[in-house]
Amino acid sequence: MSQTPFQPSSLAEYASQRQRHWQAIHQNPARPSPFSAEYHRRLAQIFQNLVSPGQRVLEIGCGSGDL
Repeated sequence: MSQTPFQPSSLAEYASQRQRHWQAIHQNPARPSPFSAEYHRRLAQIFQNLVSPGQRVLEIGCGSGDL
């Protein structure tokens, strides 16, 4: 019987590849773009309107998580 992409062994390999990818990103972060400061400032403005004071946001898979 042939494997389909959704069988556990395929999912395990996919998860392993993703973990290796994000670990490499973590170990070798890209230099910030000259536009990133303005981009982060604008996102912070937007999020301030979406997240009430006292609430927290969990940021997953978004680079360094510094936003």
